[in-house]
Amino acid sequence: MWALFNPPFVAADVKVNPQGRLNSGHMDMMWVQGLQGWRGRLKALEVHAKAQQGRHVTEECVTLNKVRAMVLEPRDSGTCLMLDGEVVPAAPIYWEVHQGLIRVVINPAHRVEPAADHSRHRVV
Repeated sequence: MWALFNPPFVAADVKVNPQGRLNSGHMDMMWVQGLQGWRGRLKALEVHAKAQQGRHVTEECVTLNKVRAMVLEPRDSGTCLMLDGEVVPAAPIYWEVHQGLIRVVINPAHRVEPAADHSRHRVV
């Protein structure tokens, strides 16, 4: 598995990128490797469970790097690529981060705070 993130959460209860910050000026590139066979499947389940609290990044099979630009070149035309849940053609893709290029304005009355059990977030 390979992924490129900016925010720390991919869902309200999954902190897949604990170091991620929207205003950091870089993306966090993460990949998981070396998980073959039935032991690899068990390890993948363990890594997935730890991802909810962001503890998966200390696993030996997980690599996390900060990048400002990158090119993804699929090895062959049969590679399945997805960007934000959408399938895209297997062609080279170029990313570049420019800190401060976009501003997002959010109504201050709508902020997200952690719930008491720390497993869910609620909008207040």
